[in-house]
Amino acid sequence: MPDALNKEPQAENVPNPEYSEKVQESYEKLFDSLLDPEPENKPED
Repeated sequence: MPDALNKEPQAENVPNPEYSEKVQESYEKLFDSLLDPEPENKPED
């Protein structure tokens, strides 16, 4: 039954909103640290 086999991986690939949100937050923090390696030296302080 190829259908059953094809449906399983697809279900796993369905994005979980909560997970996506956490990943998004992590990436935002990561990019923040990349763009501003020393936040304490920000001119906007």
